Amino acid sequence: MRIFLPGLDQRSLWRNFQTLLTGTVFAQGIGIVASPLLSRLYHPEDFAILAIFSSFLGVGGILAPFRFDQIMALPTSESEARSVVGVALCFTIGFSGLLLIVVLIIVILSSYGDKPSSIYLWAAPVGLLAIGISQTLQGWLLRQSDYRSLSRLRLRQSISGIAASLALGFGKAGPWGLILGQVVQMASGVVGHARSFIKVRAPGTLAFGGPTILIRVAASYWRMAACITGAGLLNAIASALPSILLLIIYGSTVAGSFAFAYRIISVPMALLGAAASQLFMGEAARLLRESGADVGQLFNDF
Repeated sequence: MRIFLPGLDQRSLWRNFQTLLTGTVFAQGIGIVASPLLSRLYHPEDFAILAIFSSFLGVGGILAPFRFDQIMALPTSESEARSVVGVALCFTIGFSGLLLIVVLIIVILSSYGDKPSSIYLWAAPVGLLAIGISQTLQGWLLRQSDYRSLSRLRLRQSISGIAASLALGFGKAGPWGLILGQVVQMASGVVGHARSFIKVRAPGTLAFGGPTILIRVAASYWRMAACITGAGLLNAIASALPSILLLIIYGSTVAGSFAFAYRIISVPMALLGAAASQLFMGEAARLLRESGADVGQLFNDF
């Protein structure tokens, strides 16, 4: 991979790619190593429920920030970028709050009064809020090209999520042990990303702007947000369909076995894809801001 663009250091590009890839490899490696133990602690039916919950979060994670977490790489000024962060957080909190109201209505009006069903429902808005905030702050770190923090945070998330799932599994928690493990993983990402966000900002730059500024920024970028939200939804739905269809047609045992195996088989592609996409986004945003370079050429050379 040889890219000749103004302001782009070949060695720095490769070093940043290695940094992102290293964190991803170790994070995924922990999950692979823990897989045999998880398969002894949980049944295939439990992984089927986790797959449905993860599919919901995959789709909801696109809708919650309305893809403003991807747009913050575009503004040329830091103040406008921070306003984009504020818009993404407002969308996330609003969408999660709306889901919480829906869950509350379902719990009150339906027969979901037993403990397991209630936990599944209450975990949805909490998980959606966590993944939305985590993605938003991750987008800010990508804008700052803070790849080292991203790598460490990904490793920390994997450790916390696996540890929670194992602890709850030993406690015979059942399917909600996997669900709460995933919620813990995303919540640890929120804490870690928030700390890094505060660390990399300049003094006095935490403010996102007032309501007028946030509305103006949202109006400026909503067309781009709608475009990439639609594309993201198609990808998320396509990823969720196999587990849902297998559950409907063959039952929870087959769907859970498929979900468990897919987590392991898809690792190599996920490793390279996640590292390359995040590196491209961070470097493209930096080049566009600093030198106005042809980002399309960067994409072609990638």
